[in-house]
Amino acid sequence: MWRSGRGVVPGAVGGVKREHTPRRFDHCLELEARAARIQEFGASIVPGLLQTEACMRPLFRECNPEARAEVIDGCVAARLSRQDILHGDNPPDCWWILNEAAVRQAVGGPAVMYEQLAADLPLMQTERTTIHVVPFGAGVCALMTAHSSCSRSPTVYQEGAGSGRASTTGRPSCGNCETTNA
Repeated sequence: MWRSGRGVVPGAVGGVKREHTPRRFDHCLELEARAARIQEFGASIVPGLLQTEACMRPLFRECNPEARAEVIDGCVAARLSRQDILHGDNPPDCWWILNEAAVRQAVGGPAVMYEQLAADLPLMQTERTTIHVVPFGAGVCALMTAHSSCSRSPTVYQEGAGSGRASTTGRPSCGNCETTNA
């Protein structure tokens, strides 16, 4: 179990260690597990916290074509465990902005994507969650993911091909990320 300002988060550290992510992203998964607010932009795929198992599998398979079934199963289980924060006693306030491409990209085929969108529909506008879709006609939208920790010190993680950068208004707490004061 992991203690944070929001209370005990069972299995959060284990989920961080099991998810196969670039090392530079580990710190951000820890922040996500204890965040009071999460704001995320999905440019081309539905963000991991919103993905169904059926959507995750083809994504992990595409990224790891040689991986054994047990490895893919482990990746799926780890990502699903990250979603526990949405259903706990004190879930974070979440705001997802999805580019239209993220909801049109038929990850796993039309039936899988239909299931994915149906699963996300109840989260469109609740007391703690909001999902907005930016239509293609809206033009360019900045790509940014933000996890606000329980200390209200916002941390922003931006990732591109082969690079990642975390910025925070607080003191850096991780030697794995390139961290700067915003």
